[in-house]
Order: sequence, then C-alpha cells, then structure tokens
Amino acid sequence: MWSDLERWPAWSPIHRSVKLVDAKPLSVGSSFDQELDLGFPVGVQRERATFDEFEPQVRASWSGDKNGVRSCHVWRFESTPDGGTRVHNVEIFVGTTIGLVKPLVAKRWNGLFQRAVAGLIAATAGTGRGQPR
Repeated sequence: MWSDLERWPAWSPIHRSVKLVDAKPLSVGSSFDQELDLGFPVGVQRERATFDEFEPQVRASWSGDKNGVRSCHVWRFESTPDGGTRVHNVEIFVGTTIGLVKPLVAKRWNGLFQRAVAGLIAATAGTGRGQPR
C-alpha cells in the first residue's frame, strides 16, 4: 500500500498529489514529485524528492532543501511478534525559517503526520494486509 506513491493522497491528509518521475522500480535514487498542503503559513508546496534510503517493507527516506528549510522524511516499518507491523513516520525540519514558525505549526503538523499513519493503517486494513493498532 505504501509503495504505491501515486495513491498516497487517498490516505494521507498532507498530500494533494504524488507523481513518480522515474519509470524504474522504487530504489535509492528514484524521484517523485509531491504536492503537500501543510496549511498556514506554508500553504501548498511542490517539491521533487529523491530516495536516500529505500529498503522495501523496512524503511524509506528522502531529504531536501527548499526556501531555506532543510527536511528529512523517514518511514520505517517494523514487524511485530504477532505478525503485525508497527509504522514510524518522522519528519525533521531544520533552518531559521522553521525555527520562526515552529510555535505556530508544530502541534498541527504533528497531527497531520499522525493522521497520515492512521490513514495508511486504515487503508491497509481494508485490503486484508494489516491490522490497525
């Protein structure tokens, strides 16, 4: 479910659109364009992301630098003893700009990223490929 990037907007409240740039299978170096809606004061952002790490069903990460804000996004999938999967979704922002807006956005953005995990779990549970936790 997660590796079907172009379907992210169906379960992620952050994504308006995602489009693969490369025709090859997902791997380190693969790129995708995403349109993100993070709300005030950032609004809608468009960016090209390139995978720095990609290990199917284990982890994926990408990083970028735009408008003075550096970011790193990491998804990690951890098998649990009962056959389920624990999902970790971490976004790190660094820079003067983010330092200035953090008090305005931190709680809301954390909620958006948590809703993305919940949306992925719900979508996966609907396919019979996972159980919500």
